[in-house]
Amino acid sequence: MLRAGDGADEKRVLLALVIGVLIGLIFLFGSGAPGLGPVSTIVTTVVTFGLLGSGAYSFLAMRNMSLIPLRRFLKAALYLCLVLAVPLGIILVSQSVTAEMTANGPIAWLVATLVIYPISVLIMMFIATLLVCEVFGGLALLMIVLRRLTPWGMTFLRTVGGRSWLVRKLTLWAYNVPYSLEPAELHARPEASGFSKQAFLNSLLLVVILDTAFAVYLCLNPMFLQAMPVQELFSIVSLLSLLVPLLVVWIEAYSAMGMRIPGRREDLLIARNLRARALATLVPIGTLLIMIRVAFQSIDMSLFGTFFVAYMLSNVVFGAAILLAFYYYFWDDAARVQDR
Repeated sequence: MLRAGDGADEKRVLLALVIGVLIGLIFLFGSGAPGLGPVSTIVTTVVTFGLLGSGAYSFLAMRNMSLIPLRRFLKAALYLCLVLAVPLGIILVSQSVTAEMTANGPIAWLVATLVIYPISVLIMMFIATLLVCEVFGGLALLMIVLRRLTPWGMTFLRTVGGRSWLVRKLTLWAYNVPYSLEPAELHARPEASGFSKQAFLNSLLLVVILDTAFAVYLCLNPMFLQAMPVQELFSIVSLLSLLVPLLVVWIEAYSAMGMRIPGRREDLLIARNLRARALATLVPIGTLLIMIRVAFQSIDMSLFGTFFVAYMLSNVVFGAAILLAFYYYFWDDAARVQDR
């Protein structure tokens, strides 16, 4: 059976993507709104439906190729939905409180709970299905991009010594490679598949740190705060931050390939140096602290805190889902990328 994203299967993934995009456009035209709506709505709808299409196909193609059995995966997803449906049900019940329910006492509350909880479970199962499809769609497309760019990138890095001084300097800086090492000796040594709890937690921590940096840079930036309210800034940064887990997966793909440059004492691992470069570039602590101090004087920090907590919770769930799917389903694909 072909894996979603394999060379011979790329056309089907892309076809499913196109079908999803077309369905999204039909949805926009059929919504009854004048025109297609704001550009942000068009982009969000098209991307969402496109990933749903490619993700649904990818999951069906790879459902039996995980490190864990499909039945165990579905059982864990069901248990998670049952648990998460409890707080959702409490919120729905509390919002549907009426004077009659209060007067009738606990029986009315019990009836409302018995009716609303199954609805909450169905809602959580629907959200989980959408999340799985979005995650698999994003990862399948990322594997296609990696397959196209990795051989070119490896060749470029190996031959960077013969290029201009500026290109060589920028390339070695981006990959965080010391000048004392010889990039021409870059090679791959694929790592064995297997879920590593420590690697997952380290990657998730990197997602959290980068998401926090994005939120501070955009939502506490005085220039942006003068242009629009903080809630609009969080809606923008929430869309942009969806790329952060994919960036981390791209780095972890180099770990799966075992990209390294031999050194005198030990090999330089490209993935480890890319993590360090991402942190050094996107998370300068001094700048973040200055922006936070300035923002304290210009916005309601309690409002910011509310949006920030919701933003981080959603991003942690999405980031964890992408990383788990990568480690359990796409690790072997990434490890074989440099051979194609």
